[in-house]
Amino acid sequence: PHRMRLSAWVWVTGADDNAQLVFTLGLPAPNTPPLFSTRLFLADNWPYKRWTYLSRDIDLPPEFPSQSQLNVYLWHCTAQNAVFADDWQLTELH
Repeated sequence: PHRMRLSAWVWVTGADDNAQLVFTLGLPAPNTPPLFSTRLFLADNWPYKRWTYLSRDIDLPPEFPSQSQLNVYLWHCTAQNAVFADDWQLTELH
């Protein structure tokens, strides 16, 4: 794939809860930094204290090894309150 869309419904209490949805592409070897990484900052999206749809189109590097591993996760970071992500979707765009 050359382009993907990452989307989820997210819940954040307020602007200080800087959790992130993280997308990485890298080799499946321990202690190896990712070849590519991007983050979606949940607190940048309002209104707060309600479920909000978050989506980002991601252009992948032109070439990456076929054994690359894709990881998508919610990172709590320094959020002081609970943050949530639900109904995640990762879609290839043509």
